[in-house]
Order: sequence, then C-alpha cells, then structure tokens
Amino acid sequence: MSKEKNDGNISATDMKHFEQLASELKIAKASSAVAKVGIGDLCKQYHTIEPILKKVLPFIRLIPKIGKTAAEAIEFLMSIASIACPVA
Repeated sequence: MSKEKNDGNISATDMKHFEQLASELKIAKASSAVAKVGIGDLCKQYHTIEPILKKVLPFIRLIPKIGKTAAEAIEFLMSIASIACPVA
C-alpha cells in the first residue's frame, strides 16, 4: 500500500491495522475458472475470507459518500453467503 497522507479521519493505529489487512488480502484474477468452481469450493472460499471482510468493514464504512452503503451491501451479501454456506 502506498504511503499516502492520512487526512486525519482515521487514527494512526487504525491505519496501521488497515494496511496490515490490505497486505494480507490476495486479489485473484477474474477468469473463467470461477465458472468451474462448485458450491463446496465457493463456501470454503467464503469461510476463508469472511473473517477478513469482517475486519475490513469498519474501514469501508469510513470511505466518504459511498462507504456506509458499500459496507451495508457487503454485509447483506455476507448474510446470504452465511445462509447458503453454513459452517459444517
């Protein structure tokens, strides 16, 4: 993550935690491989990223103008995924 200036809305500690989480995230290429993944694989992937999403949501909420709506949309999608993929 680049070393951009903090605008003062996020504490230094929160920014450090956010940068740590961002470094842990691995962004996968969107490809046709997604179509080949079964529901079991999707659920396994969801349960892998669910804790990360929960940690990132407070930071998404801080994004001006769209943060609250984006966080609510992600929470809604997570609730659907949690219903579709209950913990075994």
